[in-house]
Amino acid sequence: MTLKIGTLAANDGMTGAVYDALYTHLKDGFPDENPPPDVCDSWKKIAYAVSQGVIKHLEENLEIIQVKTGGSINAAVSGSTGGGGGDNHTHSIGLNAVQNSIVFSQTGDGTGVVKK
Repeated sequence: MTLKIGTLAANDGMTGAVYDALYTHLKDGFPDENPPPDVCDSWKKIAYAVSQGVIKHLEENLEIIQVKTGGSINAAVSGSTGGGGGDNHTHSIGLNAVQNSIVFSQTGDGTGVVKK
């Protein structure tokens, strides 16, 4: 999942989700549950500001802990040895190392970014 703020139009991203929630919960106080455009514009600005603040805070403070991942590793190596012996001959090699059911656990000393 990416963190997408959205726009002042409040039609996508977190801004859209926040605006939709505001509209759903606040429209009841208006005739026919239809707030005037200036009220909706204010809610869009609030939604945009909240979204910017939340995403900025997450980008600067998010810590993900206790991540584990696993799978198998298949490492193939091929080539030739260097020359040796009295006649400086070489040998072809082909190795295939497989390790199944590996689990990697997070150490907490890694770095990364929150994807926008």
